[in-house]
Amino acid sequence: MENFAVNLKFNLQFDLQRFADVCKIGNTNYESITAAITAASSGDTITMLADVTGLSSAININKEITLDLNGKTISGSINSKGIFNIVSGGNLTVTDSSSGGTIENTDQLGYAIDNRGKVDISGGTFIGDSAVIRNSEGGKVTISGGNFTGNTVAIENRDESTVEISGGTFTSEYTAIDNGKYGTIEISGGTFSGFQYAIDNSGTVDISGGTFTGEIENFEEGTITISGGTFNKNVASVSGVTIATGYAVANNGDGTYTVSEVTDITKTETIDGVTVTLTFDSSSNNLKNAEGTGVTYDSENNQFTCHNHRQN
Repeated sequence: MENFAVNLKFNLQFDLQRFADVCKIGNTNYESITAAITAASSGDTITMLADVTGLSSAININKEITLDLNGKTISGSINSKGIFNIVSGGNLTVTDSSSGGTIENTDQLGYAIDNRGKVDISGGTFIGDSAVIRNSEGGKVTISGGNFTGNTVAIENRDESTVEISGGTFTSEYTAIDNGKYGTIEISGGTFSGFQYAIDNSGTVDISGGTFTGEIENFEEGTITISGGTFNKNVASVSGVTIATGYAVANNGDGTYTVSEVTDITKTETIDGVTVTLTFDSSSNNLKNAEGTGVTYDSENNQFTCHNHRQN
């Protein structure tokens, strides 16, 4: 009977300990994310095993860590800080090997992630009230996927910091992307929707792809260079926006405009028995060149001569 009681106590303690484990590194389980980070070696992966809610203090990252959300939620209410704070020298990679992994800060002045080091995100859902991600003090954020929902701002970039976005969905009740005076943002893909601004820029933004709903605005000395993407307004008319050389804005006829590379249109015609290859600019339909036996092209006057027959 005594042995049974001892075994029952041991098994109960073991089960409670196992139930309390919220994450793991390899085959070692931990009762808290902070404990796992403290034990982690640089480059280790922390995999979430259970939801962690009700956080009231930030989780600091001061080393290179990969966090696999694994479909779990990490949430709390932390004023003026992130659920995760990445300090200078820290490096956080966030993945979600299952669907539904979430990091959320419910405080009105809080962030899901507050970065001053490096962050790389390929999946997960991120929710913040003041901003979803704040990047400052020379930090770098790279995003290739995930959902980012903010009440005020989805991505806030400050100081001489850098954000690179190639995918993901960014939604805000006010501004999707807020780039400060010395910030740099490169966007090659993703979906951006702000009730007021898709992009509010005072720094440098390069766009080569993506879908944008909301105003595109430059303030102070901000510049935006566009070589791709679909917009809900003609961005060529926006002050401070430059359409890259070799690219043009096309009206899609459905309230959207696409910026794409200008390609030449080549046609072959027979004129006075001579085969002439004509090259037109696709954006303007202007003749750019004419080639063929006995054909000369006058680029200054935009005309060609075929034998004794002139074409304009």
